[in-house]
Amino acid sequence: MQLVRARQVGNSIVISLPRSLGITAGTELLIEQLPDGTWRLARGEAVTRALDELARRVVAEHREGTDLLAAWDRERESSLAHG
Repeated sequence: MQLVRARQVGNSIVISLPRSLGITAGTELLIEQLPDGTWRLARGEAVTRALDELARRVVAEHREGTDLLAAWDRERESSLAHG
């Protein structure tokens, strides 16, 4: 764990992250404040993977509903294509 200090740059408050974390310029990060006041920082690609997994679980748990939506979408596209 390392203590860093927030500073103002223009209209933003920034913190510098140590290079030892392996984060390079341009890396997308998600930051959120948790209910207990702590902050959580995650790499963007980790968030994307987590959302993909969540979507897979939701589809698996609600398969009948997603199948109905897919069938409705196919019917709708078919009717639009045939005028």
